[in-house]
Amino acid sequence: MRKGVTLVELLLAVSILLMVGAISVELFGTIVRDIPDRKRAIDEHTALAGMVRQMRKDASAATDASAEEGTGGLVLTCPAGKVRYQAAAGRVERTEEPADAGGRGRTMAWPVPHATVRWDVRRDGGRAVGLEVRTKVDPVGRARDQRPLANAHVLLLGAAGREGDKP
Repeated sequence: MRKGVTLVELLLAVSILLMVGAISVELFGTIVRDIPDRKRAIDEHTALAGMVRQMRKDASAATDASAEEGTGGLVLTCPAGKVRYQAAAGRVERTEEPADAGGRGRTMAWPVPHATVRWDVRRDGGRAVGLEVRTKVDPVGRARDQRPLANAHVLLLGAAGREGDKP
């Protein structure tokens, strides 16, 4: 019996080790690049979910809704005043305009630099009865081969669900 390894066995072992190393390096590089992109997309999707949750609260208290011409904004009319939503420059802003002139309104903002937000007022006989809100987070970086995170929500205005409030 001989002791040691032949040159062919040594070359085979080294080549297998190099292949496993190359695959590991590529896998590690992919993980390091993709995780931040995925986290960003999930963070934006979470911010949009919070915005839709707030819109649902506002819509349930609203008596009317209208889209602003030119700006693409949304105005919800509530008993306590108006709530204005505006999507621009990578963020969605919500501004309260109280009915009483002495009150101060609050402003909220959701940062969504890679997202698209669209809303449409749904009417029945000229009267606003609901909102359709569409959100989409576009993938960036190496995640471009992934599908965008997209959702559609239908929000009914508070007046639409009350009996005896029909014209």
